[in-house]
Amino acid sequence: MRTPDGGRHRRGAYSGAVVKPNGENGAGGSGVARLDTATGVELAAPPVAARLSASEQVELNLLWFGLNLQSAALLPVVVPAQVAVLVAPGVAGAGSQAWFVGWLLTVGAVLTVIGQPVAGHISDRVRWRAGRRHPLIAAGLVVMLGGIAGLAFARNAAVYVVGFVLISIGGAVSTGAYECLIPDRAGEHDRGRASGYMGVLTLLGSVASLAIAAIVFGGSGATTAGAGGAAVAFYALTTPVLVLTTLITIRTVPDPPARNSPVPAPGGTRAWLEPWRYHNFRWVFVSRALVMLGIAFFMTFIEYYLARIAGISDFAQATAAVAMVALTGAVFGAALFGSVSDRTGRVSLVFVATLMMGAAALLFFAGGRGVLLWPVGILFGVGYGAFTSVDWALAIDALPSSLSVGRDFGIWSVATTAPAALGPVLGGGLIALTGGSGYQIVFGLAALSILVGAVSVLRVDEELPPRAQRRSPRVERPVRRTGSTPRPRRHPLSAPFWWLIMRGQSGDGHAGGVLRVWLLWERLYLRLRHVRTLPGCTVIRIEVRRHRGQPVSLGDGTAVRGGDRIVELHLANRRVAAGSASETWSPFHVLASLRADLAVLSRHVAAGELGTITAVHAVSLVAPALARVGFDVEPLRESAASRLLRFYLVGLLAVHSPDGWRSAARARDRGWPAEAWMSATRLTGGPAGAKQ
Repeated sequence: MRTPDGGRHRRGAYSGAVVKPNGENGAGGSGVARLDTATGVELAAPPVAARLSASEQVELNLLWFGLNLQSAALLPVVVPAQVAVLVAPGVAGAGSQAWFVGWLLTVGAVLTVIGQPVAGHISDRVRWRAGRRHPLIAAGLVVMLGGIAGLAFARNAAVYVVGFVLISIGGAVSTGAYECLIPDRAGEHDRGRASGYMGVLTLLGSVASLAIAAIVFGGSGATTAGAGGAAVAFYALTTPVLVLTTLITIRTVPDPPARNSPVPAPGGTRAWLEPWRYHNFRWVFVSRALVMLGIAFFMTFIEYYLARIAGISDFAQATAAVAMVALTGAVFGAALFGSVSDRTGRVSLVFVATLMMGAAALLFFAGGRGVLLWPVGILFGVGYGAFTSVDWALAIDALPSSLSVGRDFGIWSVATTAPAALGPVLGGGLIALTGGSGYQIVFGLAALSILVGAVSVLRVDEELPPRAQRRSPRVERPVRRTGSTPRPRRHPLSAPFWWLIMRGQSGDGHAGGVLRVWLLWERLYLRLRHVRTLPGCTVIRIEVRRHRGQPVSLGDGTAVRGGDRIVELHLANRRVAAGSASETWSPFHVLASLRADLAVLSRHVAAGELGTITAVHAVSLVAPALARVGFDVEPLRESAASRLLRFYLVGLLAVHSPDGWRSAARARDRGWPAEAWMSATRLTGGPAGAKQ
């Protein structure tokens, strides 16, 4: 297990292992004992979890379909329709009805935020004969059935409130216990696949729920007079499915007993503060909360945005069309990327998925009346589906202890429920204060929140799964020393994106149009990643981090493995841009400054001031220059991620270069990002004296 940095707990309970000789772990053991990071003690090794079959995956995740079938259409469709009958009847859309619905939403959100962690915590500690999770899932269902009866047959607002409170409490209890079954049942390298099934069945349940609501509330159900009967029909269709999926889950999914720990678990307030001590848990929580806040902004106000900003007359139909396209893409993204994350790692996939959602929100923000709804809907949907499944698996990886899965998962779920409640309130207040322009501001904030969430997830310290490391091309193909990079090929789908970022005047540290986001992104990234300038350096800034990628073999024989400390180099763009404005400036001045800065860095590394450094790393469009000062350079293989990185780097060059897009256009046509490595041994031997 990796030693924590500076006392910070960085990895989850499912990541560390202590290997014993066969037989020492007891009969039937796996030969691998888990070291629980929350208690610091070695736990008895559980049996090796076999890879779940497709039918077992469906059984494990089937209740997500039932829960979402019952709840997805509740707040946006069913509750407002019923409130229109119970509060100020005969006047649809009255202010008192909006206030009542908003109040119900707040109450439900508070009960969910409190109920899920408490139910999960109870399920961790109980020792019932019927199991830990199953009794609470069943109890939650019983409470939900009471709430559904109250909602369906309420004749006044007081009874309706009681029913809504019961269904909120029951849903929180069932979900708080049920969500623990995936980490209980799925093995370490099967969680992404399990989360993919979870994402698909969740989305299918949501689609079916909205479809049923559209059918039963159509025609006479759309009037206040017919809303009561339509609501009863909705509950009559969805409740049997909820009961059936719950019974199937309890009947077919094993509920493993709790394992005892030799160290007593913390109690009281300390128990609820315990997960926040862990680095990975904190950053997974923060990144998800930011992304979900952006999604709440985006989903709540998209219909009004299409009407006021995009100028679409039939905005309701346009919203429905975008929603269907997005949901189709989301099912595809959830099904594909959850399983892929078991082989490739999760952080990079969550980052890319979040970027896709952020790009969609950004296109809405910048596109105005010219926004293309179908491509944006697909982009957002695929990203959302991938995020739904892979981020769930990443959260399981980041849980601090296998002894408190329910409590920790419940706390993590607050990152979903709290933004969903706060987003509409904050966005609505901003729109009310700023008028019509507030919609564009809210969508700008949605894009910003999602993109900051994407950067935040990069703070999660992840090691690649063994399967990905075995397939690593870098183990068999060491980084070679070269001074050239391949000429980039024009991808047929890239032209619209290049056209979009080239709108507006940019250069000399200033950005126009969409490239304003590049400047904001750069500032946020440098701050979140703690990038700093060493005293005496002029053109580079450094970031000390752990290597999260595949093992790398350098030219001098140095091996860089996951978890090794490396120095990441960043170009000081503003300083370089300021120096290049001089009439006497030439690229050789930057090269000379780079040699001098590497000499400064070598002294800090040799003195141990940055810790035990294995290598120096950089990614750049100017590989020949880095090869001149002793780096081993390897062009990135062509992929969606490398093309996206090139897109970003060329945009930065357009922002910071004195002649703007003139220099950036050359880099776009000729440059390709390359990875540059230099071992600490070569660095401290003197970069200027490296073999040229």
